[in-house]
Amino acid sequence: MREERETRILAFLLALRSGAKGRYTLSRELGLGEGVLRGLAAEAAKRGYVRVGRGGTWLTREGLEELRRLLNKWRLMDAVLLEDVEAWGRRFRGVAAALDGRVGNIVEARDEAVRAGAYMALIIERSEKGFSLPLVEGYDLKSNAPQLHDALVQLPLAPTYVVVLGEHIYPCVKGLLKLVSSAKV
Repeated sequence: MREERETRILAFLLALRSGAKGRYTLSRELGLGEGVLRGLAAEAAKRGYVRVGRGGTWLTREGLEELRRLLNKWRLMDAVLLEDVEAWGRRFRGVAAALDGRVGNIVEARDEAVRAGAYMALIIERSEKGFSLPLVEGYDLKSNAPQLHDALVQLPLAPTYVVVLGEHIYPCVKGLLKLVSSAKV
């Protein structure tokens, strides 16, 4: 239960990182009910992580620090939301993250993210030639999935990157955390 609450808070704070949002927008993007979001907002406001007002909910400096602490706890150097990306002929929401380590069993880790509710997960490595998918030789992420490539460029240099895609952000964050915990990064 504690892990579930922490996952929700992480997804909530990530969603607010780009600016203030109303409860309806957050509900639609995250895939969580408005009642759950009211509870998250109240808890986060009580801890000083967000401010809630007529213009929506926005992240405070303390909220940004808590977001960084949570990312660090999961060995994530940073993460960015993917709010409307096109990949493989579909539109997705999701999260891209820089991992502080390598993923041992890529297939097993990817499957954990999907079992947690994500549509798909990609484990990506970076070399002097750019980003590559270790299990797909010669795949050019820059030309085949430019929005994903652009999101990865925003992240710090890391041994491994993960992109988790789906219909809603919350299952993607949950999938990311399951992937990281099962991968023994």
